[in-house]
Amino acid sequence: MLGAHARQANVEGGSAVYGSICRSGVRPDIFTYLAMFNMIASHGKEVSQATGQQARQGALGWQDANRSRIKLWQSDYSKLWHWEKDMRQRFKLQHDTLTLKALMRAYSRVGKVDDVVRVLHEEVNAGRLKVQADAYAIAIGAAARWQKMDAALKLHEQMVKRGVPATVQTYNSLMVGLKHKSATKHTNTMRLLRQMQADGLRPDAVTYHVLVSIACSSGDVGDGLRWVEEMMRRRIRPVPETWANLVAACVDGRHSLELEKVVGMMDERQEELMRSVLDEL
Repeated sequence: MLGAHARQANVEGGSAVYGSICRSGVRPDIFTYLAMFNMIASHGKEVSQATGQQARQGALGWQDANRSRIKLWQSDYSKLWHWEKDMRQRFKLQHDTLTLKALMRAYSRVGKVDDVVRVLHEEVNAGRLKVQADAYAIAIGAAARWQKMDAALKLHEQMVKRGVPATVQTYNSLMVGLKHKSATKHTNTMRLLRQMQADGLRPDAVTYHVLVSIACSSGDVGDGLRWVEEMMRRRIRPVPETWANLVAACVDGRHSLELEKVVGMMDERQEELMRSVLDEL
């Protein structure tokens, strides 16, 4: 029953089932908490998407959408904090890396970066976290997503000092965060790209999406087009948002020749997805 609520991101239903389990005297196992943490992470994502769509369609003003989103996230955070406390202190369960990463993602989804970092540091310092690269990538991603770049960069420094290898996801998260810093975004992103390649890591579709986004936001359609051409040569399929950013930049800058070239590079399905993204912008 709990699994069904978790798959549907039904936090209230899942919380009720969890309460029944505890009251019945049955001891929850680690899989119970894995399901609960994943449920919060999924619900946080759904809340963000739903309120954003309501605002775009005019059903809610952006301020009302943000207030609604924050209220739901605060409710989820309260439950999440108590569940973590139960797992660690009340039932003293031996948690695994999978459950801890689910807990970090859940805290990230409700905007609690400090808790994400706390969980990471507690596990690393206690020597319980065997695969640290993925956990650091989650923490860095959370800090970058919530525009706490000082924390993200500090975590990256800690990775380097501990000898933890960075992943493509790590670099992508840093680039996504830095692209919002208008004054230094190009310089810092290119520095990270060179560092990433020096580590023997190859850019993926997310990496290129960030590079194209930065070029387009700077009005450099030619640079954005060159990044997409490089993707095509490396047989990396651009995500619809990459095409949408490039098309929008061409239209805004009245680059008709570049627009014709971009549209010619897309297949029918890519063009359909790109148009659906443009409709939401």
